[in-house]
Amino acid sequence: MSREPFAVLSNQDCELRLGITMKKRRSANYVLFATIFAASGCAEDLGGRDGGAVGPVAEHGAGDHGSFIANHQFTYYWVSNAADFPGANDTAVKTASCSTIATVPGAFASALKLEGTGRLPDGRIVNYDKSCGCSSNGCYVVAGDDFPWGIGVQNRPLQPMRSIAVDKKYIGYGEWVYAPELDGYTVPNGPWGSFVHDGCLRADDTGSAIKKWHIDFFAGYKSAYEEMRGDFGAKIKLYRGGSRCTDATVQDNPVPENPTPDNPVPDNSGNDEPGDGGEQPDDLVGKACFPGADGAGTTCFDVTNLPPGTSGYGYPSALNGSDNYRRPVAYLDLSKIDASTKLAPNFTLGELAQEWKGRYAIVQPHAVKGLQKFRDTLGAIRVNSSYRRPSYNKQVGGATHSRHMYGDAYDLKPLSTSLDSLENACTANGGKLVEYNTHVHCDFRFDPVDTAFFGVASGVAPGPEPQFTAQIQEQDGEWRAVDLAGFDEGEPVLRWTALDRDGEVIEQHRGPGFVSPPGTATVRVLVGAQVEVEAELGLSAG
Repeated sequence: MSREPFAVLSNQDCELRLGITMKKRRSANYVLFATIFAASGCAEDLGGRDGGAVGPVAEHGAGDHGSFIANHQFTYYWVSNAADFPGANDTAVKTASCSTIATVPGAFASALKLEGTGRLPDGRIVNYDKSCGCSSNGCYVVAGDDFPWGIGVQNRPLQPMRSIAVDKKYIGYGEWVYAPELDGYTVPNGPWGSFVHDGCLRADDTGSAIKKWHIDFFAGYKSAYEEMRGDFGAKIKLYRGGSRCTDATVQDNPVPENPTPDNPVPDNSGNDEPGDGGEQPDDLVGKACFPGADGAGTTCFDVTNLPPGTSGYGYPSALNGSDNYRRPVAYLDLSKIDASTKLAPNFTLGELAQEWKGRYAIVQPHAVKGLQKFRDTLGAIRVNSSYRRPSYNKQVGGATHSRHMYGDAYDLKPLSTSLDSLENACTANGGKLVEYNTHVHCDFRFDPVDTAFFGVASGVAPGPEPQFTAQIQEQDGEWRAVDLAGFDEGEPVLRWTALDRDGEVIEQHRGPGFVSPPGTATVRVLVGAQVEVEAELGLSAG
């Protein structure tokens, strides 16, 4: 959707901690090694969505910085916080349908309009939607927690200290640029940690006031901006095209070699891949039909081959030759379909596939039907993650043959029931369950894949599935699961059992560690509902 102010969301509860803090250093020749840890409770798909550092990122001084673009006007924006604005709650924040979201101080409403996003007194995040007749401050939507720091253009996740808003005619959306003044600068401490910047910035956003050679730097919080203010001049140099900030998986729009005001970047704002030029694919190869809002199965869309030159879709060879892991032959073009279209009575296309994870997407109808069954049985469910193009899946650390790439997998969080109930619904409906502490992964890998996306099956029987493995060992009197493999989307649930010599259960426990009680002969743990391992304590009889 179009936004006049910048589209920024925030989640102060999703904090990251950086393993190393360095002093401010202007040199560009310092190598930074840091480990980023996502705090518990954040959204899944970690590739920048939960506040983690967005790639590329080059070591300081590594690679060339590319060709000079121009001196850019350098300004800042951030998330506005109602707690910073005392006064009477006398101004309504409205939706586009003119319903009231909240009543807030007038000064906060003005700041909200300027920044585009803010945190309400009750903690909810509201995001600018559009200008409207309801309010001179514009109309807003209540944002979920899928994008802790905000959604920019093309549904791009915003990242403090990394994202910039640009004029798309001069810097392409998704393009990485290099700012030498930022290279070696220690950013203010915040939920993103205190780290030494490498100078790499990504064009993730835009705004009505951002014209020509002007960028707006996303500082996250106003306090961070205030700490940075004065450290840089009114203008900053930018370079493009060098190896220092190269990341082929996110440089989404082609740009001319030497853009000028007379030769700007092409307007490819709807594109999600380099080289496609926004052209219509010539060969539509069929249709995919979904249950739709009424459940009738008549909501159908064209599927198309990938345009020549499209990158980011390098699927692996079929796992053990299995037809259910064969490479796709056709996709939905998300730029041609309204994201608000209901694929099932309770799920829209935008919940199950997003352009920033891949303009061309696979959403298998049989998996959508299964998801709707969960909803009918359990009530409201949040989809944390669904389709991922291969390059994005690799970026977030997904398995080589992750079912998310095949359009029949969901990471789910129940909103009106328990994780256990959702897990039971997955297995009861033929799904493959992996148990995580914060969400449920359920996929439909055992159902035949949809021929609209994958073509006719060869008849090859399914081969062995990817294996989950784990070991357990005792550490200082406490049992721990170690050497976990296959659990690539979070911390798996650990269910411990202590048994006596006769195999009778003494105690059961759910948690990361377990202290076995007296009389235990065997300790057993079920990891993520996928692999069970045990250790014998060697108690003798009698």
